[in-house]
Amino acid sequence: FQAEDGIRDQPRSRGRGDVYKRQDISRSFKVDGVNRDHDHCAVSPQEYESNLRELVSRLAQTGAKLIWATSTCVPVHSSAKGRQNIDVIQYNEIAKRVMRKNCIVVNDLYELSDQKLRTHQRNHPADAHFDDDGYYILGAQVAQCIHGQL
Repeated sequence: FQAEDGIRDQPRSRGRGDVYKRQDISRSFKVDGVNRDHDHCAVSPQEYESNLRELVSRLAQTGAKLIWATSTCVPVHSSAKGRQNIDVIQYNEIAKRVMRKNCIVVNDLYELSDQKLRTHQRNHPADAHFDDDGYYILGAQVAQCIHGQL
């Protein structure tokens, strides 16, 4: 299971993809008091929280041990259309709140990417993707978190 994929039979929720996968939607909402239009987040913060609650509820029924990984940071000058780090921060905080309430371990990949991976962004500093060394560092933290929960 990948959080980005969300619940496959619930197309309104794509987990982390709700933050940065843009859709041509004809509505706007506020994020941190700023109006956001159709070229921004796919769902409002309120919808994201509701989607996560449903996701956690359904996954909890499986009896699986759950670990949530936060979204990595987005460079200030990202070339990705509509991607803003302020949104990633806000949606990560929503996710962490939902996960804490449900006693789910949070693997904070945002903190790692913000503190240690800025020099490992692929191609140029505005790229939200990482080079091989950056992905190795991310993978090591993911493996360590999973191992710690076994």
